Amino acid sequence: MNQIDPETLETVGRINYRNHIALNLATAHPHYDDQGNTYNMGTSLMGPGPPRYIIFKVPADAPEKGRDKPALSRVQKVGSIPFRSTLSPSYFHSFGMTENFFIFVEQPFKLDIVRLATAYFRGVNWGSCLRFDKDDITLFHVINRKTGRAVKTRFYSAALVVFHHLNAYEEDDHLVFDMITYKDSSLYDMFYLQNLKTSSLSQSNESFCPPTCQRFVLPLSAHKESPRGINLVTLVDTTAQAVVQEDGSVFCQPDTVFIGLELPGINYSFNTKKYRYFYGSRVEWSPHPNKIAKVDIVTREHIEWTQDNCFPSEPVFVASPGAAEEDDGVILSSVISPDPNISPFMLILNAKNFEEIARASIPADVHMDLHGHFIPAAV
Repeated sequence: MNQIDPETLETVGRINYRNHIALNLATAHPHYDDQGNTYNMGTSLMGPGPPRYIIFKVPADAPEKGRDKPALSRVQKVGSIPFRSTLSPSYFHSFGMTENFFIFVEQPFKLDIVRLATAYFRGVNWGSCLRFDKDDITLFHVINRKTGRAVKTRFYSAALVVFHHLNAYEEDDHLVFDMITYKDSSLYDMFYLQNLKTSSLSQSNESFCPPTCQRFVLPLSAHKESPRGINLVTLVDTTAQAVVQEDGSVFCQPDTVFIGLELPGINYSFNTKKYRYFYGSRVEWSPHPNKIAKVDIVTREHIEWTQDNCFPSEPVFVASPGAAEEDDGVILSSVISPDPNISPFMLILNAKNFEEIARASIPADVHMDLHGHFIPAAV
């Protein structure tokens, strides 16, 4: 990892995760709590013991004698989950967190360790070592944040692929979490050069499944003696279902919230809490989103911003100072265009109605980006 000065953007150092915790990979989407602690997940392939998924915490507070040391030097292991298949760990890009639990989705989109180990010698790319098993299931691991132990109930759903979690929270002894899901792994194929270069990009990609925001609800009171064949979800604002099977496991069916949006974001002060709005890039058969949107989970309605020949980045929500309402703030998005008469610009929208407040042009070439992050000025 590179250490970057938030004021100057200069690289001030480099840190190797593995000097502090036995990890080979870590997600791009850590979580933060109200105390400033950071939580993340990674894969441990070569550490002591069998391979596992590792949940770890980087504490916010440093002892007086250790303030000059990197934060990762204080990393703490919270818990771990053994691989379901030793040589085929699940690919994961993010995970969920509520006030009391972590949610890890062990999906049937898997990394073939043997193929990966020999990829260099065979002259193939990393992506070719991933495979999707449509006949497998998707496991939902629920880990207690305090004890690091998994709940005993086995929750699962049909095969799916997920990259991004939106949010997760607890309500009336239910665990609710929202994700952007796919029916298969064809999204990866959209980014191969032969598909990007085609003259009819939209038509060539119509066979790829669209991203779908789905809500899963896990009844935490479910157990092996719960009645069979009955939906145990009692929340009134969702159609998600959870039904105990004959073996005591719980099969979960999602509530579809919205179709055609990726790179989701929320007002992060509502992370781990019940929320209403999320923002993201509209995806319509193209890897180049030309719209950004706000979705109302309650009404299932959405509003959009778009401009001809412009490609906005993932929208980032920034709350107004002293904001009391969830959507009181602005949306930031960096926008590029192939039109030489349109300079790259930072777009600022009113988060409530998506009306443009301002834009700031940048006299430089800017590449299309994926994830963005707002860092407030030090006070």
